[in-house]
Amino acid sequence: MTISVARKALYALGGLLRGVLGIAMWAAGIPLCAITLPRAGAPFTAMALTAILIAVAVWLHEGGHYLGARIMRMRVLRVSATFVDIVPQRLGFRWRLHRPREHKLAGIVCAVPAPNQPMRPAFLVFAAGGPVANLLAAALVAVVAWLFWPSPPAGILLAFAAINTAMGLLNLVPHSTGHVSDGQQLLSWARGIDEYSAELASTRLLSLSVHGTTADALPPADLAELERQPLPAPLQALWFRTKAAQNRGDWDGTPALIEATEAQIQMLTRAQQTCLRPLIEHLRGELAFSEAMRLRDASPLRDPALPLDVAWLAPELCPRVEALRAALRGDMASCERALEDARRYAENEVDAASAPSEARIATALRERFGAAPLLPATSPQSAALQHRVREIEPEPRQPIA
Repeated sequence: MTISVARKALYALGGLLRGVLGIAMWAAGIPLCAITLPRAGAPFTAMALTAILIAVAVWLHEGGHYLGARIMRMRVLRVSATFVDIVPQRLGFRWRLHRPREHKLAGIVCAVPAPNQPMRPAFLVFAAGGPVANLLAAALVAVVAWLFWPSPPAGILLAFAAINTAMGLLNLVPHSTGHVSDGQQLLSWARGIDEYSAELASTRLLSLSVHGTTADALPPADLAELERQPLPAPLQALWFRTKAAQNRGDWDGTPALIEATEAQIQMLTRAQQTCLRPLIEHLRGELAFSEAMRLRDASPLRDPALPLDVAWLAPELCPRVEALRAALRGDMASCERALEDARRYAENEVDAASAPSEARIATALRERFGAAPLLPATSPQSAALQHRVREIEPEPRQPIA
């Protein structure tokens, strides 16, 4: 009991410290920027300039995480900061503008280690990369500001140094409510985490998948462990099981997967549904494809196959759905063109399991619809997918850049 109370007190103190450091970024940035600006409109201009400096510091922070991941040979799946989303590819990258989550100038880097790589050193360097980048930038900029003092740009440079210092320290404070801070990750990994523990089943599965193990070959024990964990872990397990069934050409098991998926979604809170919307929409889209393959009928397919912002994250599904529609019409030439588009998207993904999975699904589609399409069929599951009332508040569609 004493340990629990002390831990709660420490986390409360950490939350207070994070709040103070968050305010300090603005409290130090605005006056330091204001002293270098003309008096007319200085407060408002200083606020805008401080916001820009904070945004740059966020990019420095996420860039530090990215560099740490690359140093440790981790595969980076996504980088998001301020208004920009970036998805690295085998050749180049894709990017788009987006609305900041919860109106905060925040960011995130998603990366996974190789399956044969020790997790502890990789995640320690990865977690430390962001705060270290901010603190190094603060030290360097402070030296430059001191060299140029008292010239007008020195105030802005000092503001940038203060912002980076506060951001680096803020992220080093252990915190795990809602979002696990860099400091909390460093503390957890420094204490030692069993890399074969149940809590890391998701990380192990994702690592294997991203490095080329298709879903049908993933360890059954880790999948079973994922299903025993609290939500939303079972949804991730259903994702792997759906892809495994597609890889095997097992379309008959789709109704059970649809039923299990919708049951899990109904158990999520509205906040969880909103946060997990890309996964939910993508999973529903894959299940709709599998159901259409099972029935040899286009009725389960949605139009469009995915919301625009989710399709941007999973570009191979939409042309594959169009290939299935064409095959059902008997237009195998259009089917092949769409399958080629899906293949190109998959082969350029960082996720190495994507290309072999698409190749297997394309082979199954060709074998199933090489002849004239059969008469349409219907089922309660396809009707549920086609006409289900959405529980998730849709986000506004965003342009693809």
